[in-house]
Amino acid sequence: MEPKPNVLVLGYGNELRGDDGVGPLVAQILEKTLEGAQVLVRQAHMLLPEFIVDFSEVEKIILVDATVNLAAGEWTRKRIEASRVADGSPLPSVGHFLSPESVLGSVSTLFGKEPETWLYTIGVQEMAIGFQLSQSSRQVAEIVASEVEAQVRKWLKGP
Repeated sequence: MEPKPNVLVLGYGNELRGDDGVGPLVAQILEKTLEGAQVLVRQAHMLLPEFIVDFSEVEKIILVDATVNLAAGEWTRKRIEASRVADGSPLPSVGHFLSPESVLGSVSTLFGKEPETWLYTIGVQEMAIGFQLSQSSRQVAEIVASEVEAQVRKWLKGP
């Protein structure tokens, strides 16, 4: 029996909105380059409550998403922590949007776990309706996928 993966990579974004699909593209690249490694690679349209269980079953998480708050072609990496309201419960969901921090807050509250989580955010230029990603988003997706792969392999190798 193979050991359960302790790393999850999730690329998310709306593939029907142009460059917003860059997160899933990174996940598609990593499905190939990390094939056979003890890592779960997933794609999603957006963060969903269903990911709470997936997040609780791993020790390390990498999330990849698009933003218009960075210049096209730029990207950032930052560690994120669980968010809670004053009584210690996870932040409530508003509408159809869950933040990574609120999902992690739910993982902490429901399962008592706080996986190490990193968010890679990719600046995009076009989120109009359509399947086409811009050339700059495709290029930065390759760069970010390479960075994520290196981090995952480092984690899998251990100290």
